[in-house]
Amino acid sequence: MVEADKDEDIETDQHDDEYPASGEAVLLDAIAVDGKALRGTLLGENRRVHLLSAMTHSEGATIAQRNVDTKTDEITGFRPLLEPLELTDVVATAGALHAQREHVRWLSEERGAHYVIGLKDNQPSLAAAAEKLLANRPVVYETHNRGHGRMEHRYFRVADVPNELACKLGFPSASQVIAVTRERAKLDDTLKSIETSYYVSDLSSKQATPEHVASYIRNHWGIENRSHWVRDRVFDEDRSQVRVGGAPQVLAALRNLAISLLRVSGFKSIASGLRWVAWDHTRKL
Repeated sequence: MVEADKDEDIETDQHDDEYPASGEAVLLDAIAVDGKALRGTLLGENRRVHLLSAMTHSEGATIAQRNVDTKTDEITGFRPLLEPLELTDVVATAGALHAQREHVRWLSEERGAHYVIGLKDNQPSLAAAAEKLLANRPVVYETHNRGHGRMEHRYFRVADVPNELACKLGFPSASQVIAVTRERAKLDDTLKSIETSYYVSDLSSKQATPEHVASYIRNHWGIENRSHWVRDRVFDEDRSQVRVGGAPQVLAALRNLAISLLRVSGFKSIASGLRWVAWDHTRKL
């Protein structure tokens, strides 16, 4: 079985001269935080076991997991999930659900970490400010990818957040806002869809080039196709009806362990890695 994230980079670049060259900023270690409901684990009242996980961007290894009651409880589970981890100079990436003042304050002030987090209607003032700041900004970086029978073009715009405005909005650590416009097209480049997403980060333009910011944003969604998708399609997790006590979380942890070990061992396809292990029982050790 082929995994989902097999895009082919056919062109990358375009920088604006006002940003530092790649050699002056360092791509930091990063972890993605996201939740997943286990669909077969119906607990009653339409509730399912919901697990919040943290996965490294580089290796695709799950390094933390926590059981939360519902998707909205991901907010209260965010800090306990990351609490045991070493976060100094690590970039935490998350969806707009986690654009919470307490989250970013804890990351930047207490743990010495950084963040790149999505923006939506749950922070309307900050989202509106980001849209306004970015309205007339030029594209400073772009990527063009071909895969899954389509072309995808991504255009990145960034803008500094004035400190006075950041404090007024309740995000004093915010340094930059980012807009990503995604254009999806058929292979003949006939446009199919276009959307723009907004993000906020405490990383300044001196700490992260537009290319680095693009990497953090794109690699965040690797948790969907390098972890969640693999557990569903390769391990058939969503059809498992184990739902008693901590068993669903334990089984998910074992699947995460298998995926992480194979990733660290160099396997890009987990299905291929599992077949390789199955051919010789000694390989499991």
